[in-house]
Amino acid sequence: MGAQEWMKECIDEFFTRRQEPSQQDCDGKAHELLKAKAVRPVEMQGTLSYTVIATTETIISLRVPESKLGHETESLAKYIHGDIVPQSAYHGMLGDEKNDEKSLLIYTMPYLPGKVYLEVLPFGPKLSDAALENHVDFVRHLARYFARCWLKSQSVSSEVLQQAQASFETKLDLLKASKEYAFLHETIAELEGEHGISHLFSKEYPQVLNHMDLSETNVLVDRESFAISGIIDWSLASVQPFGFMLWGLRRMSGVMSGAGWHDYCSRDVSDGAFWDEFWHATGIKQEQERHDIQRHSLLAKWFGAPWSQVLPVSQPAVEDDAPGSPPGSGVEEYKTTAADLPPAVKAQGFSTADTTEE
Repeated sequence: MGAQEWMKECIDEFFTRRQEPSQQDCDGKAHELLKAKAVRPVEMQGTLSYTVIATTETIISLRVPESKLGHETESLAKYIHGDIVPQSAYHGMLGDEKNDEKSLLIYTMPYLPGKVYLEVLPFGPKLSDAALENHVDFVRHLARYFARCWLKSQSVSSEVLQQAQASFETKLDLLKASKEYAFLHETIAELEGEHGISHLFSKEYPQVLNHMDLSETNVLVDRESFAISGIIDWSLASVQPFGFMLWGLRRMSGVMSGAGWHDYCSRDVSDGAFWDEFWHATGIKQEQERHDIQRHSLLAKWFGAPWSQVLPVSQPAVEDDAPGSPPGSGVEEYKTTAADLPPAVKAQGFSTADTTEE
């Protein structure tokens, strides 16, 4: 499916669910608000919003009430990450203000350069040398994003931490009782252990602003440098233990097929690049401290992952063109070693040591 067809399908589905206000009502409001001669939908639409470009500098996002944007959250994100965070302005509601099913919240925000990750960087079980170099460049920028979160952790009261811990313990109990998530029992046992959930929600562990939807369509990337040029849609953002959003890195380093989840052959390479850059950006040098941070943050990742999409730590390789895999993908069971790396990646000097969960 092409980008235009995918965009139309998303828009049709959004307005089929909502019915009111109509797409025509939304476009008309955009015309009125910015006095623009023409508006057009952005190619990557969200499931809870309809977004259009009204000028070369401004976009308008009409959002369902449960997906409202928070000024304080955006301000904190902008303080931490700078210009890659768009600051929105609220312009009231469109539709029946007394009925959430028939109303949308109106926001304007600056247009950010770049394209969504999904459009810029290729994905698949096998990457060419050039594609791997580009992916490594992007991963290093992603590591700097996480480093900024770490360096600007937030103060959270003991009472709030205890409430959050209790909430996630309830989720663990539900997972344990579900046969569907039997593959997570070892991970759950570790989370319930001495260095698990009680440590993640303690005063000693960094509580940071987590985007909570760090997906391929919410990260904008520069086509030339592969730097992150924007991170959009902070409606779900909240302060949580560091590592919650590491599932975003995992999502961008694998593929789902009919047989389950499969890491790209380059996952060890991208993980190595990520952690090397993270240590450099944070100035963390002691090996034991690094080991502890990796262990705890990779556990925290399981809380950040949408529970309906939680994936097993490992799966056997899928056969070529298995059901659900990209056509012609030819997934095979092999890993990239240092000898396999393209010259430009080798020159950056990171190791391919395994940093994944055991």
